[in-house]
Amino acid sequence: MSDQPTAGLMANCDICLQPVEDGDGYVWVDQGDAKNACYDSDDGRTPLDFLGLTTRADLVGWRTTHTACGLSDYACKIGVERIRAWPAFLY
Repeated sequence: MSDQPTAGLMANCDICLQPVEDGDGYVWVDQGDAKNACYDSDDGRTPLDFLGLTTRADLVGWRTTHTACGLSDYACKIGVERIRAWPAFLY
C-alpha cells in the first residue's frame, strides 16, 4: 500500500474544455434525452424505463459543463464538488 493520497477527479467542461471548479458546474444528463431514447426505441422498453437509461451511456450520455456554458432545463445534475473522489463518483 502506498502512503500517497489518491488524486481527486478532475472535471473539464464539454463545451469550453476548461476545468470546472467546485460550485461552478455540474455532471448531468438530460432527462428529456433519456425519455426520447425510450420512446424511440424498438427493444420492448416501457415508457417508465427511461429512468434507468441514465446509466446507459450508449443511449444517453452524461455531460460535464460549467453552469454558464450550458445546462439543460431538464437536467438531472450533480455538482462537481460532490464527486471529486472515486468512491463518491461510483456511488
